[in-house]
Amino acid sequence: RATTNVDRPTDRPTTATGKLLLTWSAPTPARTMAQPPKKRTAYILFGVELRKERAEEFKSLKPTDVIKEIGLAWKELDAEDKAPFEKQAEREKAAYAAWVAKYGKPEPKKKKKKKAAAKKKAKAKEPESDDESASDSDAS
Repeated sequence: RATTNVDRPTDRPTTATGKLLLTWSAPTPARTMAQPPKKRTAYILFGVELRKERAEEFKSLKPTDVIKEIGLAWKELDAEDKAPFEKQAEREKAAYAAWVAKYGKPEPKKKKKKKAAAKKKAKAKEPESDDESASDSDAS
């Protein structure tokens, strides 16, 4: 027996009259095959935590000064205080390795060409074509 769209149940949002909304899009998972889990170092994890703790103090500082403060604080930590960050980094590294084993190594992102560089190349090519056409007319 052939079924129609009316017979099929749908989880898509509808209007009051029962028509499907055109703006509906399927929900996507937070992390897909194309996105491997983050692989952060213990130092990066420490920096994230320190920024949260000292957010008010860091608001008045330049980003370079914030990085210097984080670096100094990291150097002052002993191995016992660094241990939780190192454990978290190992967990993230293992999650990344599991992802790579399942899906393969992700391809690097392609760099987008800047418009200014493309314009410069186009301008550089234009005089060459004019010179060639001028030399062709001289040769005839």
